Amino acid sequence: MRLYLLIPLCLSLLLATPNAFAQSKPAKEINYTLTPAHPNPFYSLTTFTLQVKRPQFVKIEVLNLLGQRQVLLHDGRMKAGTLYRFNINATDLDNSKIFFYKITGQDFRIVKKLTNYLKATRPQPIPSV
Repeated sequence: MRLYLLIPLCLSLLLATPNAFAQSKPAKEINYTLTPAHPNPFYSLTTFTLQVKRPQFVKIEVLNLLGQRQVLLHDGRMKAGTLYRFNINATDLDNSKIFFYKITGQDFRIVKKLTNYLKATRPQPIPSV
């Protein structure tokens, strides 16, 4: 193996690596605690919980892939430190198999993906010949 061919590659990798001693930006404060939807993928029902660290208005909606609202789970004030549980029922959703739940607070926004397993595995009719 020719070592002299690897030296320029190693140098370029070392120079492209960010400086480990550089000042990093301060971490943004997280003002909520969210448990992921469980189960995900889901058949008929999935659940997640949300807790905010300060009182604020929060809007929680379920969207399909086109961004169309399927369900509005919450649109109002949440108390600080209170654990809120939300259920998403598949009967409230259209025939898509992938959805997103979007949570918008006054100082945060979260978007998480959901997969509806039942709708994803629905058998397709076999065309007659």
